[in-house]
Amino acid sequence: MRMRPSMENEMKLFGRSCLGLALAASAVMAPAAPPSSKRSVSDPVPRAGQVSIYRDEWGVPNIYAAREADGFYGLGYALAEDIGESFYLMILAARGELAATLTFAELSPAAQARAGGADAMIENDYQAKLWRIHEEAERSVARLEPRLRDNYEKFAAGVQAFARQHPDKVPAWAPRDVDVADLVAMGHWLLWLEYQAGQGLRECRRGGIAPASFAMVKGDATASRPPTEGFSNQWAVMPNRTATGGAILLSDPHGGINSEFFEYRLHAGGFESAGFSVGPMMLLARNARVGWAMTTGAPDVADCYRVATTSPDNRAYRFDDATIPIENEMIEIKVKGRAPERVPAKYTRHNGVPSPVVREMPGVVYVVSTPYFLNLEGMHNSAYLMNRATDVDGFRDALNNGGMFPQNVLAADTKGDIFYFRAGLTPRRPAAIVDPLLILDGNSSSTSWTGLHPASDQLAIKSPAAGYLQNNNVDPLSMSDPAPEMLKTMPTHLYKDGRTSGQTSRSLAALRALEALPNMTESDAFALATSVKLVDEQAWVEMMKLAVAGANVDLGSNEPLAAFIKDLLNFDGELRADSTSALKYVYFREALRPGLTLEDIEGLSKAFDDPTKLSSRLQARFVGAMETAFARLLKMPKGLQRLYGDEFRLRTGPDSSEPMSGGNLILPQTGINECTIRERLCGTSLMALYYAPPNEKGERFAILGSRIMRLDFYSPQGIRTYSLQNPGQVHEAGSPHSHDQARDLMSKRKLKQVHFDWKDLRDNVVSSVKLHVE
Repeated sequence: MRMRPSMENEMKLFGRSCLGLALAASAVMAPAAPPSSKRSVSDPVPRAGQVSIYRDEWGVPNIYAAREADGFYGLGYALAEDIGESFYLMILAARGELAATLTFAELSPAAQARAGGADAMIENDYQAKLWRIHEEAERSVARLEPRLRDNYEKFAAGVQAFARQHPDKVPAWAPRDVDVADLVAMGHWLLWLEYQAGQGLRECRRGGIAPASFAMVKGDATASRPPTEGFSNQWAVMPNRTATGGAILLSDPHGGINSEFFEYRLHAGGFESAGFSVGPMMLLARNARVGWAMTTGAPDVADCYRVATTSPDNRAYRFDDATIPIENEMIEIKVKGRAPERVPAKYTRHNGVPSPVVREMPGVVYVVSTPYFLNLEGMHNSAYLMNRATDVDGFRDALNNGGMFPQNVLAADTKGDIFYFRAGLTPRRPAAIVDPLLILDGNSSSTSWTGLHPASDQLAIKSPAAGYLQNNNVDPLSMSDPAPEMLKTMPTHLYKDGRTSGQTSRSLAALRALEALPNMTESDAFALATSVKLVDEQAWVEMMKLAVAGANVDLGSNEPLAAFIKDLLNFDGELRADSTSALKYVYFREALRPGLTLEDIEGLSKAFDDPTKLSSRLQARFVGAMETAFARLLKMPKGLQRLYGDEFRLRTGPDSSEPMSGGNLILPQTGINECTIRERLCGTSLMALYYAPPNEKGERFAILGSRIMRLDFYSPQGIRTYSLQNPGQVHEAGSPHSHDQARDLMSKRKLKQVHFDWKDLRDNVVSSVKLHVE
């Protein structure tokens, strides 16, 4: 699950309503007791009505309570303390009240980087109101699992308690009336334009129709919202292929550094969970017996319709033999310090759900229809039940409501089973729809849904004979060799989403490693999770060698150029911080790209599979790119001795950074190039990072990629977990935990131990707080 910069700017901005709970808490801060006077194993859980929060050496809250709802109270309190600003921004964004509440200048520097500008804040509010996220969330509250609704109420109360007790640590603009509807809405809003509605929006774009932005609707611009995409890594191995005594699972979602996910551990009234949450929704987690991962890839859960209207002003349309009015309303976007903005919003009722008009032209509108519009509770209910599962069979049952947002879901349990599920609330399409990934005719019932698929129809795989599973954003047809047998008879809309197809470089790297490790050790698992090797880059090295030999390059008269080429041809495919050849290779690829024609790219693709097929024209281009890269590198600090990590950096504070390994060859790009034609020509390391363009010093800072990683080792005795949150647990500048994991873990490709059990935690408690829930 990864968001590109465009999505970060529009969606990581972040309700409304009034809960009015009469819950209050008092907190007593206390340092951790010295090891000689630690609490006994039976003593960490306070009595009912109290919550204990123990902070470990990384600042991660370990929350203990006698009652489940009290534990959620503690979770809300701890989250508000650690990432309060980000949380409140998400609440406002989901309400569509971001621009109304504060100006861009009032945001902290970190929040400004996520917000993307004043126009992006208005765009956020427009999209939130167009899709009625908070309005539908209010209706969905009654459909939450009753216990979950109680938990969310207590979570909101915990947030409010922290705000009352520490008003100096809460932004002046932060809403003080956070309620359950806000918590439902924020979880969806963070994901909505990428996943639940995103598939329909992409189908519009695929057909040449760019969905309108606020500026387009207002008539101030012709540009539309840029598309967004998500990526992540996941793999699982069964005990018969490990040396660790049980299954192994990797969860590695990709996204913006300084993300909105919150690391926690919770033990409350028999409810146990550890992982990363979105507010109170424990989305990427494990309990005492089951854990799971998620990556982008899903069934087709939304459709784009072209609807011819009965007049140029688009007031109605024909549907079969009936004339149906198009619903009209005005969206008002309040903007602090100036007059509000008012723009029209239009809806049809395709498939029985409100379907927003996302692009309008005289005599025709384009609408997106998704069943998630009226089912915001489903994802929250599923996530809650997943956390209560005791094995992968119970985990599958937790997904039966179909409400989980569209994802590849991969789980493992302490019994040794692993389980894959292609999740998504998927409409049944009639046979008349040849390809639901195209824009459909919205004037005929022949393209209308005939219901929703039950979970039993979805692609599910339990403990395959191969002994492992992975899905690093690929179509299930490319997930394993051979492809799952059930795909032969399954409707394609149950597993194709129009963007995950063929092999990605990350998927191929994982598959090859899993196939080559019949007895995976713990060390093997860590190495694979944090690998910075690009798959198949040896093919590029062979092409470069062929180019140098074929061009008869005279290196004798230019020793520096000879040294450059020698080091370049020694590239081992690893983007290591201490490598000189890795940086030379990046420079070569950047020099090669400009001016490549479609014919060149086709030739590159053929030579990638067989380097001997590199044409003389491309050989000459290769040599020219080497000379250009050489000249550029000579002008950089340290010249030919410049390291990959001198240029590719990870921020470890406002004014500090560390060398970073890993990355990709996608590089800054526009238009059609070798990456857009064939992804494998531009590999990404499994420890994935995406960097901003170079600054004036030639430094490129990581902005996206691996940042909430979890590696689980399962056995009948339980689960051992290691995790990483880049850059740190706390968003507040100046906190010792704001960038410590970036500095001490991410930059060194390490993970920290998760102290899930009290016996592991008790000697690592750095501070504690006891809350009294009234």
